[in-house]
Amino acid sequence: MSSVIPAISVIIPAYKTEKYIGKCLDSLTRQNFSQPYEIIVVNDGSPDDVGKIAESYAEKYEFVRVINKDNGGVSSARNAGLAAAAGEFIAFVDSDDYVQPDYLSSMWDAANDTGADIVCCNFCNVMDSNGRPIKCVFKHTAGVFDSERLFKSILIDITVRSYLWNKLFRRSLFLSHNIIFPTGVKFEDAIITPQLFYYAEKITVIKGYLYNYVRHSDSITGALKKSDVRDYIEYYAALRIFMERENIFRHYRLWCFLLRKKVSVTVFGMLVRCWIKDRKNTHVLYNYKCARKILKVYATDRYYFADRSSLSVVLK
Repeated sequence: MSSVIPAISVIIPAYKTEKYIGKCLDSLTRQNFSQPYEIIVVNDGSPDDVGKIAESYAEKYEFVRVINKDNGGVSSARNAGLAAAAGEFIAFVDSDDYVQPDYLSSMWDAANDTGADIVCCNFCNVMDSNGRPIKCVFKHTAGVFDSERLFKSILIDITVRSYLWNKLFRRSLFLSHNIIFPTGVKFEDAIITPQLFYYAEKITVIKGYLYNYVRHSDSITGALKKSDVRDYIEYYAALRIFMERENIFRHYRLWCFLLRKKVSVTVFGMLVRCWIKDRKNTHVLYNYKCARKILKVYATDRYYFADRSSLSVVLK
């Protein structure tokens, strides 16, 4: 590995994606980017040939390296990548997605031209079945913004989404605020990305559709479990706890209210999908009632009087 400090560290957590990781790495090793950069593939104990494929790229390109670790989940893999990263900026790419040739150069130029701590680009949804990219409908106005405006936008989570993978982050945001990804839960990006937005001083949104998010047909109805519903509610709870710690909840109360409405609708959709998967489970409305009750506790002053350690959603 070169001793030159990379401009960008691209972190790729990889697990059971041997079918896709080659295209992902091809798109990243063929960037029209003049600055030094590194690609860190974290093989999260994948039982397929992900590790072998990644190692073959590391042998071919000196700026690609592979970290092999026991399976610990995507948060654990991202934390391992962060610990090894040396770049001024961090980009996260999922191992089954791919990027445009000017992904790194466009994001880097925007960060340097505007002095931004975070840069966001637009993305396309690509169905695995046909490979056809479809531009994301909801998008934020391009420009340079202070963190307060974009923090409000990411709380609502519609035009600025909490995805990690279409963003470039200044690495010092993680280091200065001791930010690591929570392990053992899903939706960790929705917990961490708003915190990074809050701590950033300036955020730039660019027009380009530079990231291709691959949607798999089996992921639409296949893998959802009721534990995922609980994790989704806990993501909302984690944001409330973060805002209490920073003493900003009352300032952003309206946006938290709007987020709660969005989370409530999403939870109902998740429960319906669980019911479609198991028609014998007839407790959708009961579970939704429980979920709404808990969400209201985390969104109102009842939070102060609740025993947060015992708050949970009992899903039948």
